[in-house]
Amino acid sequence: MELDAIQKAVFYRIISVSLLFLFLGNSINQACAQESVLDQKISIKDQKNTIYNLLGQITDVTGCFFIYDSRLVDNDKVITLRADNKPLKQVIYEILDDNTLDFKVIEKHILIYKKGGQKIETVSVKKDSTMFISINGQILDKTTKKPLPFVAVGISEKSIGTVSNYDGFFTLRIPSYLKNVSLTISHLGYKSQNIPISLLIEHKVDIYLETEYISIQEVIIRNIDSRDIVYKAFRNRSLNYTNEPVYITSFYREGVLKNGKYLNYSEAVMNIYKSPYFRIFESDQVKLLKSRKIVNIDQNDTLVLKIKAGIRSCLTLDLVKNIPDFIDPDYMDSYNYSKEDIVSLDSRNVYVIAFEQKENVTEPLFKGNLYIDVENFAILKADFEVNPRYLKNADDLFIVKKSRKFNVTPEKIFYTIYYSFWNGKYYINHIRGDLSIRYKKRYHLFSNDFQVFLELASCQIDTFNVVKFNRDEIFKTSAILVDSKFSFDESFWGNYNIITPEEKINQALSRIKTKTEFVKPE
Repeated sequence: MELDAIQKAVFYRIISVSLLFLFLGNSINQACAQESVLDQKISIKDQKNTIYNLLGQITDVTGCFFIYDSRLVDNDKVITLRADNKPLKQVIYEILDDNTLDFKVIEKHILIYKKGGQKIETVSVKKDSTMFISINGQILDKTTKKPLPFVAVGISEKSIGTVSNYDGFFTLRIPSYLKNVSLTISHLGYKSQNIPISLLIEHKVDIYLETEYISIQEVIIRNIDSRDIVYKAFRNRSLNYTNEPVYITSFYREGVLKNGKYLNYSEAVMNIYKSPYFRIFESDQVKLLKSRKIVNIDQNDTLVLKIKAGIRSCLTLDLVKNIPDFIDPDYMDSYNYSKEDIVSLDSRNVYVIAFEQKENVTEPLFKGNLYIDVENFAILKADFEVNPRYLKNADDLFIVKKSRKFNVTPEKIFYTIYYSFWNGKYYINHIRGDLSIRYKKRYHLFSNDFQVFLELASCQIDTFNVVKFNRDEIFKTSAILVDSKFSFDESFWGNYNIITPEEKINQALSRIKTKTEFVKPE
């Protein structure tokens, strides 16, 4: 049975997800820019502590950030340190206590690496070079050491980038002539980092982001009505978002799991003709560049789920262009708004505005948070879900039943949307949708669970000579990607940027790799 998104209510017009069931901060010490920083003398009180905490104390004293692969350095190893007016180089050697490791300073960072590895050089490369280099790493919270998902990673001035996956890992491919610039790592609520790319070439490193706190004075002074903040975000769209078309090279992926086992998984690199934000009747277009898919259907499976219109769903979830009811002034009376916090992004303060439908509204609406810039009222992020209290009443908005043999119920429907700033305007950067659905055959005791995810990341923006695609180039966004016909292509991603697959996906793909099809559109 086919599950088309039914837009019979205004508040669901941002959700066109369709499914198909088939019965089968601080100032930096400028000395860090020089190698001589290793000769400066520092003092740290005598103590027994972990390597991780001791390196953190050096950062506090010198302003230099350490980057390294945690597989090389045992963060949790406890050592005794006595450092009274010792050269920094000596202190680091004593902390590491490993003659196979070495370190080097570039700008405000100290890279710890394995001896005999890739040399770190800053060489001149011709701008017309066709060579590419790969940068790999994992991004973690400095305090908890937990991976940070959806962190923006890129070269902002060149509009090249990607996002970290759920495990915090990222891979970025860039032209080699950019090897002497810096990589920007930014995430809401954390201090941004700019790391010289020359430190990262051929080194997989762990990058720890530090929480950026907002002063209590700022929280008190910014005492503006929460609903008014959302209204200003709506009104200021024409100032913050472009009214010119752009090309956005994007990576898209989708997957369906049944009881934790992958049934199908698809990835694609596409070029999106992003129509102007304020031409509401002009649609985005998609030209598929390259794709791969995996189908892992067991003959014993009596029910298989595929995603229909997943690409269209992601494009529709650009909520600045497709205004949802919780941002639209005409429908705000259905919601309560409250200011939950002020956080930081790239040293700019950001309101966190919570919204939830009013008690007297019993239709299944949304609840979640909007992240809005304090100064220009740009929407930077939104995370929201169909209100769990009324989710059971939303099944007819997501599911069209064609068989009475099964009961199908949505369990959770959650979305996250990020925008990024480039060249004076904000653009869609990352979209993620997660849906959980439970189904049970009538008169049977046990049920089964489906998990569905959709994800799109913008990897490069181009504003030069932007025109609509030719008719024969356009990919139908309502199609089922896993069923699309493609010609076989022996090469694959090449120099396209993607979202690094999570470990659990890698493991799943390795088990069913014989069923993988590597494909390219005709």
